[in-house]
Amino acid sequence: MRARFALAHIAMVAMVAMLRAPRAYALCARPMERSEVLNDNATTPADGGLVVATSFGIADQATAPLTPEWTFKVGATDTKPVLKTLAPGLVVFILPPGATAAELNDGAATRGHVSRATTKAAPVAAPKVKAIKHTMVTAMRGNTNITTVTIIDGVPDDVIAMVVLDAKTGTARSFGTASPGSPTVNVYVQGRCSALPNNTTITKAGDRVVLRWVDKLGRLSPATKAIKVAKG
Repeated sequence: MRARFALAHIAMVAMVAMLRAPRAYALCARPMERSEVLNDNATTPADGGLVVATSFGIADQATAPLTPEWTFKVGATDTKPVLKTLAPGLVVFILPPGATAAELNDGAATRGHVSRATTKAAPVAAPKVKAIKHTMVTAMRGNTNITTVTIIDGVPDDVIAMVVLDAKTGTARSFGTASPGSPTVNVYVQGRCSALPNNTTITKAGDRVVLRWVDKLGRLSPATKAIKVAKG
């Protein structure tokens, strides 16, 4: 009897120890910056160019981060590019004046090709937005914040990204890449282990924003009217 009681007591102590033990969380791997050309082989007008998006990941570092070493190669000549910032982490490399074609080089490899358009192209219309909602997903290992835009009739075919801007100041807060035909665009996503480009601003419920497309030629659309962000 005593032996049986002792075994039961040991089992109970072990169970209590397990319940009281602090929960172990996995450490986050260090996010690595990387940049990608969204519209390689674009044929652009004077106000367009190659669109480069910066993101962060923990694997597949085949795409190097954006640095001052990125240049346009026009023929055999390296030319310092003119950059137009559309949003934190989203820039356009404008084709140099007088050049009909160029290669974008990151100092080690060719990253994209662009040529000069000989005809005009009309800009895309402002986004037709059904709703924009911010959702915070709570989990044991940390929260995830997602701001999603729902598009009437889906993302147009000639669009590659969406930019969200503060309705009062016009300052760009963040961007999201867009897939033609998709009903939604995530313009802000951050989880416990993720990283975002410098100066990115969260867009949450109650904020008033405007939205603009980035077309496949590297140009911004007109803006929507001010929209209040809902809680998802």
